[in-house]
Amino acid sequence: MSLISYKDVNKFDVKLVENGNSQNFQLNSNAALAPKHEDLTALAVSIQNGDSHIVSCAHGKLLQIANQIKRLQQEAQGVLEKANQDQELSHAACNFEKVPGKVYHLYK
Repeated sequence: MSLISYKDVNKFDVKLVENGNSQNFQLNSNAALAPKHEDLTALAVSIQNGDSHIVSCAHGKLLQIANQIKRLQQEAQGVLEKANQDQELSHAACNFEKVPGKVYHLYK
């Protein structure tokens, strides 16, 4: 059970603020609202600063990615070298049975 029924909702027509300007006075003059040359130059400078900031952030992120790629390439090269070395050792001919966990040296 609700305190207010649906048909009673229209009875509460409450306005929180007045609409419009009740005293009919002008808030800003036309001269104050007109664009000024200084405003346009300031806007152009802020756009240019924003563009340079965006470019420098993108450049920094791309450099970071490039460094990560170089490190990953070096790590991949190390993995491939280790795999080649392991393959060479596992295919080496020997006169004994290889036991996992023991250290053997291959002399060339």
